[in-house]
Amino acid sequence: EEGTQRLGISHYAILLGYLEEQGVDRNQCLNETSVAASLIEDPDAHIGVHQELALIRLLLRELGDGFRHGVEVGLRQGLTAYGPWGLGIMSLPNAEVAIQWAGRFVAMAFPMTRYRWSQTTAGPFVELDYRHLHHDCHGFLIARDLASIKAIHQDVLPGVPVGVRQIHLPFGSQAGVQRLGEHFDCQIVCGQQRAGLLINPSILEHPFPGNNPLTVELCERYCRDSIDHRHQVMS
Repeated sequence: EEGTQRLGISHYAILLGYLEEQGVDRNQCLNETSVAASLIEDPDAHIGVHQELALIRLLLRELGDGFRHGVEVGLRQGLTAYGPWGLGIMSLPNAEVAIQWAGRFVAMAFPMTRYRWSQTTAGPFVELDYRHLHHDCHGFLIARDLASIKAIHQDVLPGVPVGVRQIHLPFGSQAGVQRLGEHFDCQIVCGQQRAGLLINPSILEHPFPGNNPLTVELCERYCRDSIDHRHQVMS
């Protein structure tokens, strides 16, 4: 799958900017991942999953502590990093509706991780499934996605505590885990079979202050047309 799936340029650009701040040479990053500099400025640009993973592997080689850096990068990936898909989510009435809407148009978010929603005896659980990707990037990807969820929460519900009871991680504690726990203000349980978040159900009905049905309609139309166009190009 690393060789076939396409990604938007946004997350690559955020990661590239972070690496530059850490002292890693921009041209080295672009050359090692075979990404043209002109693509970074093109909002319609696409790259392969293998190219973004190559940039993550460069980070792991140059900086180490993949989970810690994943947290820092993920905190920069709020809803503005997702374009019209993110604006659509921000404009919905609450998280319960947003989860369904986001799933319908998830292709617009270009996710590498697969998300699964289930109802458990302890409450709603969102699983982050990363097992289809090579294991060397798992820690970074999990940390980045979890921190991005925190950033998205701040965008849609500023000032409201994150409605997460527990975070489950499929490995032992490591650099960055404590910082992630501080951002979510919840218990982190390591050594679990799967990565994910145990949700407080009450947060699902908390109203989004940016609710705007007209904006939702515009974003939905854009997302639907973009996905249809992408399918036509690939067929």
